[in-house]
Amino acid sequence: MRVTHRMIINNAIRSMSESLEKLSELQKQASSGKKFTQCSDNPRASRSALALRSSLNTNQTYLESIHSAEEWLTASQNALNEINDLAMKALNKALSGVSETNSEARSAVAREIDTFLHEAIEAANTRYVDDYLFSGFQVNTKPFELVSGTPDTVTYAGDTGSLQRQIGPDQRMTLNFDADQVFRPFFEALISARDALQADDTTAIQAAVADLQTAQETINDQEADTGMLINRLEESSTFLEETQSALEKLLSREEDVDLVEVISQLRHQETVYQTTLEVGHRTMATMNLFDLMK
Repeated sequence: MRVTHRMIINNAIRSMSESLEKLSELQKQASSGKKFTQCSDNPRASRSALALRSSLNTNQTYLESIHSAEEWLTASQNALNEINDLAMKALNKALSGVSETNSEARSAVAREIDTFLHEAIEAANTRYVDDYLFSGFQVNTKPFELVSGTPDTVTYAGDTGSLQRQIGPDQRMTLNFDADQVFRPFFEALISARDALQADDTTAIQAAVADLQTAQETINDQEADTGMLINRLEESSTFLEETQSALEKLLSREEDVDLVEVISQLRHQETVYQTTLEVGHRTMATMNLFDLMK
């Protein structure tokens, strides 16, 4: 085959174009740190990267839901712990009232228990951010209210709605409980104990002590159940964080370049391109217009 000067020039131009294109691609990789910037650059890797990003986003959503649930349950546990402490104090005070024989001393204990009653209702009305913890679905409604009467009563304005969070694929957790069922026996036992002490009624005091014991056990059990839920969330969070880390490594393997290797290739390609330019320049410098016309 006869090699013409035009063929030589065309080959030189093609070589320079290919070299420049490769140089440009390496420069983009070096500046972005990514193997590709458009899906068309690497369809297989881009599909894999998109799938990994989708998994990462889903995983992150579960993690955020878990952290929100943890905060809610921790606030609930703190309130339960406070109420449980008040229950223990009230029980001890009521027991001391049983052994008292002086009506004035019993009246003093009654006043203390009345203080515990108000503190317990306030704790049961605890909020997390702007939501009441123990109102069921009625998170904007104050759940418990002390109503004066003969005897006093405690009303509940919440409901039995179940607040749930998605913490994983096909995994939902209920964050609340029937607060009225858990707290009302305690409030009623406090009222009974206070009134019995005030009335200097030993039999009624003993009955109130038994009710306080039962109510305290119920609150203690609920606090333990809440603690178990928090532990479960911590385990789920640890698992998801480890999964997140593994997914990020896989995504990096698909998308990120080895900068040391890319910079080395870039320098080599710059040399290749400069050499191609020099060869092309020398080739064309030895030709004249008549050579190109052949």
